[in-house]
Amino acid sequence: MTTEHRLPPNPGEPERGMIPSRPQFPERPSRRGTGYEDPALLAGHSKATLRYLIALFLAALADLGQFLPVVERAQPELTDWQAGILVTGFIAMALFVTHMSGVLFREVKARNPIARRMAAYFCLMAWAGLGLTAFLVRLWVPQTAGSSPLLLDTTLTTDSDHDTAFASAVFFLALYLVTGVVAIIGAYLTHNPLRAGARETLRARRKRTREAASSAASLALAKEQMLAIGTQQAASLAIYEQALESRRAYGRQLKELAKLLVAIRAQDPVVTGSLFQNRPPTGP
Repeated sequence: MTTEHRLPPNPGEPERGMIPSRPQFPERPSRRGTGYEDPALLAGHSKATLRYLIALFLAALADLGQFLPVVERAQPELTDWQAGILVTGFIAMALFVTHMSGVLFREVKARNPIARRMAAYFCLMAWAGLGLTAFLVRLWVPQTAGSSPLLLDTTLTTDSDHDTAFASAVFFLALYLVTGVVAIIGAYLTHNPLRAGARETLRARRKRTREAASSAASLALAKEQMLAIGTQQAASLAIYEQALESRRAYGRQLKELAKLLVAIRAQDPVVTGSLFQNRPPTGP
């Protein structure tokens, strides 16, 4: 009878008759939330936000400088301040719709049930319509006052005039597009409806901290005054006890003197002792 020797199984291979187990892969890290729960987003406006606002303001000024002369030539009946108000309102509406589109896209990503992606697309369509209108006006309006529009009367213009007008219109359109893109991205990255509440909470906390510090100082001063009053009371009590003991000692001396005088008068110490027996003390 032979004994069958079985080799130990390979640690990397499953035994016979057993289903090999699935390999264990490390768990994937959970995706970051898409809302506003990240505390870093509540830290306030950073330097990048300030640079974004400055760049947006300068771009808006550039748009104003590019489009204001066009409106003045297209509508010569307007005064300077009327044309300025018209162009400023135009640029403000363009920036507003781009800002709102960025805000709406951010709210959609944060799963806000009120926000709709279609509303953001409508804002983009309005922005594109404003840009197309400004581009066509910039292209059609003559470069100088009194000349004919370039695309409406080609007989009075030259190819160089067409090229100049088209280049100027394209430059304005590029500047308009860049301004809008900056406004959309900036609004998307900086929008956080919880930041205002967080700043208000921090301001209230700083105010309460200052009040608590002032109250702590007042409490410390009151404790020092109370300690000083307690020290004065203890000193006054010690003086009172000392004076009382002095008066009692003086009273005892007077008693002894009275005993002595009575003893001298009576010429009998026994009588003197009986005078002060069972007699309540008088005086201190």
